[in-house]
Amino acid sequence: MKRFRPTLGMALWLFWIWAVVLLVGVFLPSPKSMAYFRSPLILLLGLVLGISTLFCFPKNWRKGWSQVLSHAGVFWVLLGAAASALWAQRGTLALLEGEAAQEIQVQVGQTWGEPIRLPAPVRLLQFEIDTYGPPDKSLSLLSWSDSEERWIPLKTVPGEKGEVLEAAGWRVEVVRSIDMAGGPGESLLVLAGPKDKAEQRVLFASAPNDPRSFLAEDVRLLYTVHADVKAYRSTLQAEEPGQEGKTLVTEVNRPALWKGWLIYQESYGQDQGQTWSRLEFVRDPGVAAVFFGYALAAAGGVLSVFQRKGGKE
Repeated sequence: MKRFRPTLGMALWLFWIWAVVLLVGVFLPSPKSMAYFRSPLILLLGLVLGISTLFCFPKNWRKGWSQVLSHAGVFWVLLGAAASALWAQRGTLALLEGEAAQEIQVQVGQTWGEPIRLPAPVRLLQFEIDTYGPPDKSLSLLSWSDSEERWIPLKTVPGEKGEVLEAAGWRVEVVRSIDMAGGPGESLLVLAGPKDKAEQRVLFASAPNDPRSFLAEDVRLLYTVHADVKAYRSTLQAEEPGQEGKTLVTEVNRPALWKGWLIYQESYGQDQGQTWSRLEFVRDPGVAAVFFGYALAAAGGVLSVFQRKGGKE
């Protein structure tokens, strides 16, 4: 019986098959990716590739460095992916300005898993929004239409100081805008009521079903603010015991690094007129290994090109 012996071509085929398998796992959603890299198939392919690499290593070691670097790069990518699948942690935290918390919420599918405790409480000192120019503000008086089953605007005026809106027996005068954490003009102070009786109230940029917009059963006030957001950021403070609080700034595409955690600015929103900042905390021990593996594989590819040119000459 003819003895089976791995060949260089076999090792190259295994290398590319394994590379494609790894790339598929990288682009899967997070829960599926974790299960994917824990699959025995990944380990089996890695074992076969390693054995083939050893058997097919050229006798002239100088000619084998490109092969070793490329294969080692794939090994490191797998190692990093496995570390991420086993030990990576990810969770979210929503904070109002001035609020602090030490636990982040972890979502598992459609439910919430066990929260993760951070090394120290994190406080939101300030939340800021940058816009392209001043926002467009408008104040509308709406009436409910039974025939159309929707709110119909009766009259609209700019949401600026001194503007007066009168319609359907109601009078609304804009006293001033109020700047809050969510940005300029987030709320509006108005005098609203029948023409002979008005009361002071604060309106927040909201929908007609917001209780604050209620004037009568079929009459609502709607205050809207539209601005093209350029950037938004959170200034945080890590309140470490026995140490001076460390200030961290995170914004979109510029995460803050703290004790191995990357803090991403995910989104923001409003609750009862207050703006909250939603942050994502990520700790992934496999990222460095993955990038190191990519660097090794790239170096192996470049080296193989130079080796082929040198062999032709």
